[in-house]
Amino acid sequence: MTSAEQRLQKRVNKAAGELVAALGYVAAIDLFLSIGWLEKSDVEDWRRARVPCLERVLRANLSRLTRVLQLLRRLALDGGLQPRETVYRKWGGGPKVQLRFSLSGNPSLEKLYRTHYVAARSKQQLQSKLQIARAPSGGDAPEVDVADLGTGGVELRSIKEIERFQTELELEALREPEALE
Repeated sequence: MTSAEQRLQKRVNKAAGELVAALGYVAAIDLFLSIGWLEKSDVEDWRRARVPCLERVLRANLSRLTRVLQLLRRLALDGGLQPRETVYRKWGGGPKVQLRFSLSGNPSLEKLYRTHYVAARSKQQLQSKLQIARAPSGGDAPEVDVADLGTGGVELRSIKEIERFQTELELEALREPEALE
């Protein structure tokens, strides 16, 4: 592996780790935003179908993009993240057509782009996070380190952050009732 590939791998590892810690998952679009290869305005243009495919607005060549997608997949699977395919549909008026990521439209490549890698949470982790989220609030919330509770090291420092995690967990429990068993 060349030094340029090593630097790219370190950059991807760092950005992916930060995204999982902050969001509980990592997606290619978020990773590209994080490493500076994509702008939010470009994502919005793509989501509104103002550009034909995401690769048109990404600031890297196609071989580097493919390499990063492969690195992300390997990193995520080795890290125990669960792959979840996501459908991206057009925002705004008109038909809600599925958006295209790649210039080629290659199904394997499209799948790499649309896959989100989600941190798995056990029943005990979910219940612990719910207990923290439901703790009585009297003024400022104490700093709670939930690194061992499946949040990837995110520290909850405010009631608003705790409430956000509570809502996220309750929605997750509704979507996946078997996750609580």
